[in-house]
Amino acid sequence: MDQTTSRVLALIRWPLIMCIVAVHVFSLDTLQVSGEIIKLEDYNLFRKLWNVVKGFLSENGVATFFFISGYLFFSGGEMTIERYKTKVERRFHSLFVPYVVWNTIALIFICGMGYIAYRELTIGSGDAVSGYLMNDFAGYPHDAPMWFIRELMLCVLLVPVFNYFAARIGWIVVGVLGVGCFYLYTRESDYLLLLFSSLFFFYFGGMLAIRNINLLDFFGKWKIQCFILYPFLGVAYMIVNSWSYEVAMLIKCCNMLVVIALAINLAAYLANKHDLKANKFLTGASFFVFASHYIALYHFKVALMKVFHPTTDLGVVATFVFGYFLLLGCLLGLYYLITIAMPRTASLLTGRRVS
Repeated sequence: MDQTTSRVLALIRWPLIMCIVAVHVFSLDTLQVSGEIIKLEDYNLFRKLWNVVKGFLSENGVATFFFISGYLFFSGGEMTIERYKTKVERRFHSLFVPYVVWNTIALIFICGMGYIAYRELTIGSGDAVSGYLMNDFAGYPHDAPMWFIRELMLCVLLVPVFNYFAARIGWIVVGVLGVGCFYLYTRESDYLLLLFSSLFFFYFGGMLAIRNINLLDFFGKWKIQCFILYPFLGVAYMIVNSWSYEVAMLIKCCNMLVVIALAINLAAYLANKHDLKANKFLTGASFFVFASHYIALYHFKVALMKVFHPTTDLGVVATFVFGYFLLLGCLLGLYYLITIAMPRTASLLTGRRVS
């Protein structure tokens, strides 16, 4: 992979993390605040904000990350047995170790908060163990965003199987995964959707690398189209979602592909025309923010409502917009302190991605 492509992909990382955090912060949760049940969907302006986030940001960050991960995994030459073993060994440290660590942190937090509230453990031993793989809520682990790492590890382990079929039927294997992904998005599926979407986007990026296709040249052909299609499909999703879930999700799937092209073209423009480079600190902190932001997010939202006690639609929106940037700032500050005071711990938490 050439240096320009590497710079472009590095530029994308932090903005995608901001998108993922935004989706979780502005979701329509039901909160228990000082004994009162507050449904965020009851606030009309906040619900409209969520519709915008859902239409333009939801799903896009993770899909793009899978695509980039697949491209990077297969880049650099033929996937020999020795090269594959070396890559798997590296992913053990960058994926498996932080996956276990963050799920353990999440489990400790869940048990601790449960004990504080009820003076007893609220999670059984069976759920504590199974939650390292997936719990009974839509197939997510203790630290919900880490489902991405779980599926990424599965994608890596299935590379020999993918290579077998790719060598014989080429792009057809990616097409089959894509059809499965699009179909499951219209069926409100849980784990199967996570599985097929991860496989499709990972191996889509991987196939481009196998065929030695330059990302900037490939997506550069769609430069104008993606800037037009992205807002068009985003608005179309928001309109259609009110009357047809299936059609809306098909639009969403199409826009997920458009976002990949949009992100790469925009980053390429900034890198080439303005010589913009990724901030090393933000790039290094990306995984930490991704892995940590969701663990105490519910309690963070409750705290926001308690402190600011908004009573109007605009007040609720303003509270959560402020909370979004406050959360990012706090996590970045925590990451900075850990890297300064405990560099080895930072390396463990980020899978050796410390800036």
